[in-house]
Amino acid sequence: MRPERAWQRPAERQRGPRWVLGAGALLLAGLAAFSYRVDRDRLQSFRARALEAGFVEGDPVLTDLAREADPHRAALLLARAILARDLEPESQGARGAHLQQARELGLEALAAHPAAWQAPMIFGAATYLEWSIGQDGRLYREADRWQQPLLSSLSLSPGRNEPTQFLASAYLELWPALSEQRREEARHLVGRALEDPRHFPRLMEPWLERAADRQEAFSLIPKSGEAWRLLARHYADRGQWRAYVEAYDQGFEVKKELARRSLQEAARRQSGRDLRGARHLFLTAAMEAPLCREMDPLVEEALSQAPSGPFNPHYAAAL
Repeated sequence: MRPERAWQRPAERQRGPRWVLGAGALLLAGLAAFSYRVDRDRLQSFRARALEAGFVEGDPVLTDLAREADPHRAALLLARAILARDLEPESQGARGAHLQQARELGLEALAAHPAAWQAPMIFGAATYLEWSIGQDGRLYREADRWQQPLLSSLSLSPGRNEPTQFLASAYLELWPALSEQRREEARHLVGRALEDPRHFPRLMEPWLERAADRQEAFSLIPKSGEAWRLLARHYADRGQWRAYVEAYDQGFEVKKELARRSLQEAARRQSGRDLRGARHLFLTAAMEAPLCREMDPLVEEALSQAPSGPFNPHYAAAL
């Protein structure tokens, strides 16, 4: 080898790497531009799919899709919108028409982001609803095809309510067909779902119908004065007076327990110099306490110990 070939000048030595880097930069720029065009085209296709699914100009989903820059999030957004609309009672007649589209969108997002909790939830929920509305026997024979995605979504999002709510609703609908082991798991999920005050009114009646007896039914009612009030009213509206009295009495005890807890926490906050939090809890204890002589001392203590603060019409109306 000749020496001049072994000892090239720096400019000559760098010519090769510079060419490679330059070509690489052009290639990456081209890929980025191609990716942008693909993403833009996909995003525009979601608008067409939304219109095909029955959404019209002015629907919030179209506005949200126009703002979305990520195709996978757009797929989830549209699929969730279809599911939410098709779950409304007034959409009963047209439900099945677009659930397959929601299922396909969920499957697309699941393939792109297998660790995301929303994609398996949408896929499982859409599959369940499509088969349930169509009275498809696969709902029972191939239950894992809708159940496993929902359970996967539940494990991926322990703090999220949606998978719990949907699974609880599905299990209540299919209760007679569940094995005893699956019913035990379903009871746990139904109990968690009933704790959400937004969904309690919707799930209360199906649970009462499925519970083996009143004792089992009452065992899942959350410790909430409002929940027990709704339960008592449910029985009163149907003239089931013995059940009404039981629900009313248990609700009465729950209110007393909640008032005592609020009073204890208020005292703890006050000793920790959290006067604003203490005031809120003292007044909450007074509002939660049911009207009876037994609770009079608690109400007097709560009102006398509450730190002074600005007038609040919410407290004034309740007290």
